Amino acid sequence: MIPVPLFGKPDVNKLKNDGNVKGLSRALRYRKDRRVRSDAARVLGELGDANAVPALIGAMKESAGAERGPIIEALVAIGDSRAIDPLVALLADDDSCVCLDVARALHSLDGMPADEAVQVWAAMAGDEWERIPSFGSQAVEPLLIALQYPDKKVRRHAAELLGEIGEPKSVSPLIAALDDRDLLVSMKAADSLGKIGEPAIEPLVAALREANQSARFQIAKALDAIGVPDDPRIQTWYGIAQKDWAGIVALGPATIETLADALSHPDRQVRMEAAAAIGKIGDPGGTRPLITALADPRADVRRTAVESLGDIGDPRAVRPLLAMLGDSRDDVSRAATIALAAIGPLAVDPLVEALHGDDVQVSEASVETLGAIGDARGAGPLIEMLGHRSPAMRQKAAGALGAIADDSAVKSLIAALKDAKSDVRQAAARALGAIGSGRAVTPLTRALKDSQPEVRRAAAAALGMIESKEAVKPLIAALRDSDAGVRWDVADALGMIGSKAAVLHLVDALGDSHVYVRRAAATALGKLGDVRAVSPLINALGDRDARNQALAALREITWQDYGEDAGHWIAWWAAYRRE
Repeated sequence: MIPVPLFGKPDVNKLKNDGNVKGLSRALRYRKDRRVRSDAARVLGELGDANAVPALIGAMKESAGAERGPIIEALVAIGDSRAIDPLVALLADDDSCVCLDVARALHSLDGMPADEAVQVWAAMAGDEWERIPSFGSQAVEPLLIALQYPDKKVRRHAAELLGEIGEPKSVSPLIAALDDRDLLVSMKAADSLGKIGEPAIEPLVAALREANQSARFQIAKALDAIGVPDDPRIQTWYGIAQKDWAGIVALGPATIETLADALSHPDRQVRMEAAAAIGKIGDPGGTRPLITALADPRADVRRTAVESLGDIGDPRAVRPLLAMLGDSRDDVSRAATIALAAIGPLAVDPLVEALHGDDVQVSEASVETLGAIGDARGAGPLIEMLGHRSPAMRQKAAGALGAIADDSAVKSLIAALKDAKSDVRQAAARALGAIGSGRAVTPLTRALKDSQPEVRRAAAAALGMIESKEAVKPLIAALRDSDAGVRWDVADALGMIGSKAAVLHLVDALGDSHVYVRRAAATALGKLGDVRAVSPLINALGDRDARNQALAALREITWQDYGEDAGHWIAWWAAYRRE
């Protein structure tokens, strides 16, 4: 026999060809390469030489986990009874792969001891799962280890049998198995938890705090089988598992504490739904948890928390919501504006303070929010903002003053019609229209000649809202504006004012080159109700783009309806005039 080299990597194939059992046994201890050790064990099993048994037993004791597999297989292949006791000792290992491999090896060696716990492993090894419940509590530990086995069929059996035995110590491992990658394992685990019953309730509820959607479904299934106690905390978590948010809301304020816990759930959908549920319940007890949720990393959760704070309307939320006006996400900032507006007058003073803060986004949003609240106390500070260096701030301030519609702002808004920025002039014109003061008519008629068409449009719309007859003549002149949008808004304004002096000019506008102007002129003529418009409107029935507006105007003026048939209208009008 050729001796084994003292140094260097063992050549397992050469040792095999030479039948060198001693060299292969030494190769079992080669620490630098796991594959060498594994191959050496395999070859020793193939050679079947009992002289290798002590070395294999020693290697089995020194190794761990999956590395023991080839060694155990080699001992089984050799079939020497000296391997039985060392194999039995390994059944105390908590590695499911090792235990089941050992049990199968002992089964093959016909060396299984009479110990009941060992017999459980024997039943697993022999695929005799139906025998296991008869061992009772002795079977629990082996089954819990088997619940971790790579083979899903083994895990399925283990999950099912633990329920049949019904030991409470199985609860936590079974809850962990609810998240098993194999659906049948998780389903059987849920069934078993249902069989174990009341001892599983609290652990199941606790598991809901971290469970993913799939596991939550299985937890709900288990709780269904047990029966959900009449406890708001448990019922709330059960509702979360069932996605029964309406049912949770129906439970009322008693659920707030549990929903507050759910605001820190790993699943952002749970956090978002919990925040929404707190808002729907509407109890001030939900304010503090929702304020905490404003720091959530997900924008949709923050937005929902903001919206719910607005629904509750607790003044404690004002300053936290004020900070959310500067959120990096526009939808969250907009939601904060709406929420603060819902809280209303209690938010005015903090919003006024924020107008002069360092955060421009918060300041601008505060302007808009003051407008949304509509409290006259905001008018003075907003008038000051019309002189702000930022055009965007001046524009928003004008818009907010229009929303508040306080007469004290008229003078300053008239001055803003001369602002260097057209966006500011446009906002000022619209605000004056919303306030509706007659003092603004003359300045607005001058604005009909502004260099920018969007300002002229806003001035025309504002004059229509004020409904002053003084504006009719300037508006009639503006029907010849070079911009179709201006002519459109002028026609609308003349219809709102209702002066008969505009009839013939609106009739002329029925022939405008732009369809929206023709439609607006027809609608305006209907509002004026002057019979001088009847014949021109009948002719306008031939305009397929403005036909509907012309027909509506004819019905409004004449109280007749001959549809789109111009011939019937002409015949009726001729007969009417003869009468």
